[in-house]
Amino acid sequence: MRPAQFGILVVVVGCIIAGIIWFLQRSESEQLMPPEGAVIEAGSKQPLQQVQRDEPQETLPPPAEEDTTPDAPPPPPIVEAPDSLSDSDEASYKAAENISTTLAQWLTPQEQIRKWVLMVDNVAMGKVPVKNNPVSFPMAPFTVTGNEQNRKLSDLNFKRITPMIDALSVTDPALLARYYRSWQPLLEQAYSELGQPGSFDERFQQAIGRILSVDPKKVSGTALEQPSVFFTYSDKEMENASELDKFLWRMGPVNAERLQSFLKKLQPYLQQQ
Repeated sequence: MRPAQFGILVVVVGCIIAGIIWFLQRSESEQLMPPEGAVIEAGSKQPLQQVQRDEPQETLPPPAEEDTTPDAPPPPPIVEAPDSLSDSDEASYKAAENISTTLAQWLTPQEQIRKWVLMVDNVAMGKVPVKNNPVSFPMAPFTVTGNEQNRKLSDLNFKRITPMIDALSVTDPALLARYYRSWQPLLEQAYSELGQPGSFDERFQQAIGRILSVDPKKVSGTALEQPSVFFTYSDKEMENASELDKFLWRMGPVNAERLQSFLKKLQPYLQQQ
């Protein structure tokens, strides 16, 4: 079993580069004038004829109360996208640092935009790239239990990814979506270099959907084999699953569900214009 490539967990940071601005609109309700009633003579049960007026008197509505509700503060500024991919690395790092200083510490220094776009493209196909990874995340060694005849996946492996999931879980999804919309033209430019059909935005939505489609089943105690250097699942159905499925299984059911939960929170913000 290959060591986990943890770049996918921050795909939402590197690719999410752009802005959503919300405008709150308040409609004014119309005030209807009350109809003129009939004049009734005191002690009489029959109404008299309606009073005739030479000049109808207009009943003015009461003066509107002054709105003292303070306006919502403007959203904080974000790091603007550069004009071209060739000089985007410095701005990319500053943007990631603005989103999460913890996540930013794991970024590799060069070609960030192109690496993230390539990562998203692979994830949409159920793959986890080994080369050109945009993240360098230190991990403890892979752990198995049992003996040579009965090896099993250890639950200790699940804890290796927890620091990154912790950092991602507290990231502001609204801020991520603002960056995504603001930097989207640059992302589309990098995506066009891959020669893939459609737009990057469509590909990004496919990648999120692909992650959400994985069943984060509990795989603790799963039997393993070691036919060569890497471990494999003894269960052939699990072994034949996509690289992405295996990746989420290796992070453990709790962390996988936390990742999926964050993406579900992010989706509504991405859909706003």
